[in-house]
Amino acid sequence: MPVIIEQNRVATIYNPQKQTKDQLIDGFVAREKTFKKLFKVIKESKMEVPEQHYLISGLRGMGKTTLIMRLFYEIEDDKELSSSLIPLVFNEEEYGIRRLFGFWERILELLEHEIPNFRGNESVRKVLSKKFNDDDDAYERALYNLLTDELTRNGKKIILFVDNFGDLARKLTDAEGHRLRKILQSSADIRIFASSSVVLEAFYKYDHPFYEFFKAIELQGLNENETRNLLLSLSHHYKNDSVAKMVENHPGRIEAIRRITGGVIRTMVLLFEIFADDDDGSAFKDLEKILDRTTPLYKHRMDDLSDQQQAIVEAIATNWDALSVKEIVERTRLDSKTISAQLNNLEKTGIIEKRATTTKNHVYLVAERFFNIWFLMRLGRRGDERRVLWLVRFFEEWCDDEMMGSRAKMHVAAILKGGFEPEAAFSYTQALAQTQKLCMADSHDLIQTTRGYLIKNKPELVNELQPSDLDITFEILQNWFIEKNIEGIEKLIPICSKLLHTDFLKILSEFNNQDEIFNFWLQKIPIIANTLGNIYIKLNSPEIDKAEKSWNWAANAGNFDAMFNLGLLYQKEMKDLEKAIKWYEKVANAGNSNAMVNLGFLYEKEMKDFEKAIEWFEKGANAGNSKAMFNLGFLYENEMKEVEKAIDWYEKAANAGDSNAKFNLGILYQSEMKDFEKAIEWYEKAANTSDSEAMVNLGILYEKEMKDFEKAIEWFEKGANAGNSDAMFNLGLLYQKEIKNLEKAIEWYEKGANI
Repeated sequence: MPVIIEQNRVATIYNPQKQTKDQLIDGFVAREKTFKKLFKVIKESKMEVPEQHYLISGLRGMGKTTLIMRLFYEIEDDKELSSSLIPLVFNEEEYGIRRLFGFWERILELLEHEIPNFRGNESVRKVLSKKFNDDDDAYERALYNLLTDELTRNGKKIILFVDNFGDLARKLTDAEGHRLRKILQSSADIRIFASSSVVLEAFYKYDHPFYEFFKAIELQGLNENETRNLLLSLSHHYKNDSVAKMVENHPGRIEAIRRITGGVIRTMVLLFEIFADDDDGSAFKDLEKILDRTTPLYKHRMDDLSDQQQAIVEAIATNWDALSVKEIVERTRLDSKTISAQLNNLEKTGIIEKRATTTKNHVYLVAERFFNIWFLMRLGRRGDERRVLWLVRFFEEWCDDEMMGSRAKMHVAAILKGGFEPEAAFSYTQALAQTQKLCMADSHDLIQTTRGYLIKNKPELVNELQPSDLDITFEILQNWFIEKNIEGIEKLIPICSKLLHTDFLKILSEFNNQDEIFNFWLQKIPIIANTLGNIYIKLNSPEIDKAEKSWNWAANAGNFDAMFNLGLLYQKEMKDLEKAIKWYEKVANAGNSNAMVNLGFLYEKEMKDFEKAIEWFEKGANAGNSKAMFNLGFLYENEMKEVEKAIDWYEKAANAGDSNAKFNLGILYQSEMKDFEKAIEWYEKAANTSDSEAMVNLGILYEKEMKDFEKAIEWFEKGANAGNSDAMFNLGLLYQKEIKNLEKAIEWYEKGANI
């Protein structure tokens, strides 16, 4: 299958004949072995006697047309072969050929462009058509004789590459089929390499004109190595290094994508296109065109099935993943014997594929994966999540958690940039949001961004967009706290598993009765509501109202974390200090020292009530909170101007492990107390915790106060090695002013300038 590198790439993969010769040859990586085998057959055949004819079969998208075109170009490029052998390629769809005479007309039409002074041109054919106006058989024989005469006169032989030969063969009468077979068996001038995507069951019946006539070459799905080569070729042409690295480092994903697509080349290229399309959704728009183009074919395929077969195919197709007979029974309400018999028929016609499992029960899926995509996209309701189930499975298999998050963010950025196809934005978002590897926050941001975009660009899609898991949780929790809705709680199980990383189904199975389950949920619901609030507030566009509601639910149910979060929200975001104090006090009175610190900070900074601030800081300090001790020191130093009390509290904080307190003690002893030994002691304690500012201050102290340049350099260099540009600047200044070493000074100035 070729790699397409221009615009409308997905649409082009459905017509390899429209690619340039160089594009097709350059992208031909998947059927090399079969190509070499068939070309060897052609190269070694002298066509002095009638040769074996070939039929290449396989599902749509397996690369049959591309293989035919590759053989065509290779014959063209082989000077020895092309001197006597003319390759002719029929169109993929030859609607004009309905009788055998039409077959010869098409060959003569193609030869007219290949042989100079050709005597079988259109005017000659018109004369024959008029002459045998009432006798199709005589006209057919006259055309065939004209063809053989011209080939003999020019010393040429022809090899016909006939796509969709099964469709052409069905149009011929039995008599015409037998005549064509006889001609091909006896002519040394004509050879056919045909292809067909339908199961030519009739060819294997003894009374059919082409019974056991062709040598069959069946194109199976790509194996793992062929898939790897295809993906590497795609990543090379799209300059997508991340995919190339994935192929090299994660072979398991190659097998995953092979399984998802059934090894069908066209479907793999299509999925790769959609994955690579992160700019404007054009690949998805092209997919829609392909779906429209294939609708008559696939609709005809469905219409040809019996009512029971249609029900079975629908059950399997709408699931995407393989189903067992038991599961099909549940979905169709048909009995298992009927289903087994119909599955056997569907398997013979190539519509359904059977896959073995580790048990005696087989599973079944739609054989042609693109047909399954068409079924979901064209027959599914637009808002139905199953409509993009194929894309969900692809994203889940192809992307790890990090890549999935990155993919979602890229999609959001592309939508915000504008110009994204609304239908594509809708479908991509539906698929990404359904994946299990995207966190709830990213999924919610994705849906909200898409919803805003669709309101402006295609409002009729807005109501079809699925709500996010966060919104679903919010609604169910609202019902829970209003009505104590036990049914709503049970719906939360899969979402709660994501929120709290807990297997709730397993936990619930261990309870003995509904009351125990209810009590379990009674304890867990406030935790979930608090977590929900945390997610809403941390979104790219925080939803403060929903965060406030979630935390209020949880807080009123006794969750102290939610109470603390409400205090923060009212203090920082909503500037409602009265409510902030209310919630902080509830948590503080329950012994939460961080709430005590925040209350002290609020009274100090927001209300300038230092007395109340000290009261709450002291409560926090007495509870062992080092931040409370530090803030007391800071308040006494800067607001109360009581240095001794400041030192007392800083020392308590420092002894409790607060490095900022150690640094501040160094400053106080140096600047206020002029006790350089104590200053050095505390600076060194701070420096030992990797505080580069303390290293700089030690350098300055040794340089300015103690004139010990050697020790000053030692500490400045430690700070510089920790990446502190002030240390580098001070080293430059010291070497310039005190040591008079300009070379060293410049060296350190330059290092500092480059930070």
